[in-house]
Amino acid sequence: MVSDATRLKRTILAVCLILAAALLLRVINLDADPSALISRDVITDEGWWAHNARNAVLYGQWRIDDYNQGLYSGYLYNALLYFVFVKFGISFTIVRMLSALTGWLTVVLVFLLVRREISTRAALFSSVFLGFSNLHIIYSRTGFVESMMVFFLCLALWLWSLRRKHGFFALLSGVAFALSLLTKITAIYCVPGLALFIVVASIRHSMSRRETLSFLAGAGAVVAVYTIWFIVPNFGDWLRFNLALGSGTEWTTGLSARIHSIIKLLGSPFYAEAPFVTALTLLALGLFVVGSSRNGLMKTIRAAGELEITSATLLLGYLCSLSFTVYQPERRFLPALCLMVILSAAVLDKGWTSLETLKDADCRMNAVGWFTVLFLLPLIGILELRVGPALSAGSVVLKLIAFAGLSGIAVALSRGLWPYRLKKPLMLASRMIFVLLFFCLSLGLVYKALLLWGLNAFAGRSTDHQILLAVGALVLAFGVVISRLLRDARRAAPLLLGVFLLIEGIQISTWLFQPAYTLKEASASLAGTLTREDTVVTYYETVLLSTAAKVVCRSERRGFNVDVFETSSPQYILVLRRDNWKDYGLEEMPPEEWPPPAWFVPTKVAGFDLCPTRSRGPRFIMELYRLNIRTKRHKRSPAPDTDL
Repeated sequence: MVSDATRLKRTILAVCLILAAALLLRVINLDADPSALISRDVITDEGWWAHNARNAVLYGQWRIDDYNQGLYSGYLYNALLYFVFVKFGISFTIVRMLSALTGWLTVVLVFLLVRREISTRAALFSSVFLGFSNLHIIYSRTGFVESMMVFFLCLALWLWSLRRKHGFFALLSGVAFALSLLTKITAIYCVPGLALFIVVASIRHSMSRRETLSFLAGAGAVVAVYTIWFIVPNFGDWLRFNLALGSGTEWTTGLSARIHSIIKLLGSPFYAEAPFVTALTLLALGLFVVGSSRNGLMKTIRAAGELEITSATLLLGYLCSLSFTVYQPERRFLPALCLMVILSAAVLDKGWTSLETLKDADCRMNAVGWFTVLFLLPLIGILELRVGPALSAGSVVLKLIAFAGLSGIAVALSRGLWPYRLKKPLMLASRMIFVLLFFCLSLGLVYKALLLWGLNAFAGRSTDHQILLAVGALVLAFGVVISRLLRDARRAAPLLLGVFLLIEGIQISTWLFQPAYTLKEASASLAGTLTREDTVVTYYETVLLSTAAKVVCRSERRGFNVDVFETSSPQYILVLRRDNWKDYGLEEMPPEEWPPPAWFVPTKVAGFDLCPTRSRGPRFIMELYRLNIRTKRHKRSPAPDTDL
């Protein structure tokens, strides 16, 4: 029998190895091209979020043009980025280091939080799920703001869990939450989750008035200082910028648009990028619904673990906020991913044996519970199904009929009107749909990753077929074994972790073992071409990160720098000819990029193939044009109207 001392040593060793590997994956080759599995927005956003800090270092002023996203939407991130630029210089490694370190510290915080509130075993699960999540890693390795924002949100949760030791921690928790808002303004989407949490905490009697006031005081103090120090002196520009950036792209308007946005959230590609964590999260939420349906909502809320109920309320509130937004990129789901990891670790630690009792003949549960267990995933599939034009009358009627039929079966089950012999096949079908769905999503991730290695099932090469079949067979074998062990979480946990690490490891290998440095090389080449006196108009600032040239982002649609050609007489324009493997002719360029005004004669001086892949070639192709002024410049067109 293993002694407690030996078990403790093994646990410490496992924690150290997990955290060390998680750190290594986030910092190794940090100046390499981003993974091809990441959103294409990397070509714009790394430069956009560093725009103001770069301006401050190179030109001594934060604002040199109309585009001030980092300063007005991510003040704290930009301030910290400025300090590291001053200390270490401007480079891809430095611009990504903040995200990498805060991403790793988030893994550490999640481990400490789950260990304190649930168990050491669950904490190990959570550190594996987050530490080796390819999605979390690739966004920690790029200059996106979400990694730091999520760190402060997790810090707020951890400090809140310490409030019983001393009330001062509740105050610090509020400070941390406010810092997440200063890191990126989209942290405001967590507010509905906070409101839901307060309601649930009042039911549980787990939060005193003093703790609530301390949290609000901490958050309010930071927001007040920020408002007085920065917003008030810059209120007009700050408000104008955020309204322009969000108008028409942030919040839905109209009933049909809102319905479409909710359906879009339910079918988001994010869930397919994290299939295991999504599956376990649905299982955790399903167990809560089952408990509420059988024992009552209030009793279930009071019986739930504090961290689980906190994570669930924050998750539901955050997703509710996202469901009313037009723009739902996968990086906005990173806060949800951390909360899902906590729920996944908890359910994997505690198990789901209570679901087996639903097969009993004398089992009683209300219609909501039966619908959730049996028909939730089919309902999402029905909502995503396209029958004719989106939201057409025929499509809506067919979906309503299907929904009504499934609801009728759930009501019949809740009232004992459905024969027992038919209940068991429904439960079996539900289980098979659940396993097959997430198994297929996992195979899709594996196939997408193997494509980046140059393997292609449709290329006709026998070697490719053999490798794809071998990997598919291995994942399938794991799936078959797991499906037979699903009744017992302790028996299924090692295999689930094995499948998770296999799938994430294949994805990680695509960028870890075949790094490319084309962005860095292009930036270095441009740094040798462009001088401090040069002005470059572009929508894609990332590749110009380490140059000394003044970069101006022009957007006619949002009203940013639309008169730059008149006011600055720029010497260059940088355009994207291939975007996410899709080629564009110059005549197909959006107005932000092409053409320049008629009084300029553009001459191509350089081209760059960026972020190459084995199967599809470069992901991006950029071209730099010199803008020579025509002799008869007085015939130029009038300056466009810049009113928002």
